[in-house]
Amino acid sequence: MDIYTPIPSSKIRVCCLNCKSEITLINFNKHYKSKSCLLGFKFSTIPRKRYDSLNCQFCNKLHKNGNSLQSHERFCKLNPNREPSPFELPDFHDNLRKEGKRNNQYTKAQQLNLPKPILSEETLQKLSIASSKKVWTEEQKQNHSTIMLKVAKENPDSYSAGNQGRAKTYIIDGIKLKGMWEVKFYSWCKQNNINIQRPNEGFSYIYENKTRTYYPDFFLPDINKFVEVKGYETERDKCKWFYFPHELCIVKEQEIKQIDNNLFSINFFN
Repeated sequence: MDIYTPIPSSKIRVCCLNCKSEITLINFNKHYKSKSCLLGFKFSTIPRKRYDSLNCQFCNKLHKNGNSLQSHERFCKLNPNREPSPFELPDFHDNLRKEGKRNNQYTKAQQLNLPKPILSEETLQKLSIASSKKVWTEEQKQNHSTIMLKVAKENPDSYSAGNQGRAKTYIIDGIKLKGMWEVKFYSWCKQNNINIQRPNEGFSYIYENKTRTYYPDFFLPDINKFVEVKGYETERDKCKWFYFPHELCIVKEQEIKQIDNNLFSINFFN
């Protein structure tokens, strides 16, 4: 004989027929009495996705619940009676910054000296899709370009590490090296007691009518030489080197082979 086991009301999900929100049955009375509901004690066990009334009447955007729909329609850009959004007020963002409220998970981690949060692949994919749909004005593009130039100058290591292409990154003595050729040249300098550093200063150059920033691969302070380890040479590389204000030594495949065969010497920089 089968014994009937009732399902607890905390496990049953129902759909409010007024605001189309899904709630557990045990919380439905509380939901009905709250301001979040559009009022009216009606519910259905039919899944919420069976309803199509959660689409904005102006732009047809689908929302998760009635609260989200109401809030969106008030400020929808296609709404002829649209209310001004608080986010559009002149000093809204400045006031948030002053009050310390305009923080995200990255700024909070920085304030608390915690490691940067790691985003899941799903979140990264969502951010990528959202970013691809954004339409930038010319003013926004110019502002973004100015900010990125400033960031690149203040964080040269992060800038170069993010533009490494297909080259594998190796970390030696706390320095990020891009590809095996840089590893070989760096190791040769250390073996020959040659002081080698990553340049901290970026150098401006113009390419395709835009001002960009170039960071040479290495600097040898003992002989006052900058070094670029380069495999495939492009027109953009030639442009970088043309505008570079200091003496630059280009280490190519031939020099790497000499390092492999113990034939490379300091005379190369003379």
